[in-house]
Amino acid sequence: MSTHTPSPLSVLQQHRVLGQLAAAPLDALARQATLTQHADGELVAAPGQLADQLWLLALGSARLEDTEQGWHLDLQAGDWVGAGVSSPAVQQQAQLVAAQDATLLALPLAALVAACAEAPALASQLGTLPAAAGSPGLERVHNDPAMNLLATPMRSLLKREPIVAPPTATIREVATIMATHRA
Repeated sequence: MSTHTPSPLSVLQQHRVLGQLAAAPLDALARQATLTQHADGELVAAPGQLADQLWLLALGSARLEDTEQGWHLDLQAGDWVGAGVSSPAVQQQAQLVAAQDATLLALPLAALVAACAEAPALASQLGTLPAAAGSPGLERVHNDPAMNLLATPMRSLLKREPIVAPPTATIREVATIMATHRA
């Protein structure tokens, strides 16, 4: 294990995206962050635990793996995984394991939501950030189908029966049918 342990603030400052935040949101994130060290092969986050925080690999390497689906992704220093950057399915099914001695910084979901409120540029990078408890505004946005189409089932978008045309219809005929039905 490395003898030099960086501070949460220095890890954030050195990150390609997070290091661009203004001082206030960066300091707030650093105060709420948890820095942990893990030995080779140690489980960092079990399936279902990735949704609660954003994990930033500060030193060493780690492996994101889904044993049920049979895939893995090797991560290096500077990579991040979990809330905001991993799909909801990955957050629930995958686990994070230290591949070499690894130092990871965990940023709680509530701290990320607060940082996104202060730094819209950060919010642009955390597109799948779930709503944290006590943040009804963000929850409303993530539960609004118009704001989260990729996660919305098709059946909830359909408001009427489909409009059909025969396969032999010309483009003009299809355009007329669409105009008639305001589709």
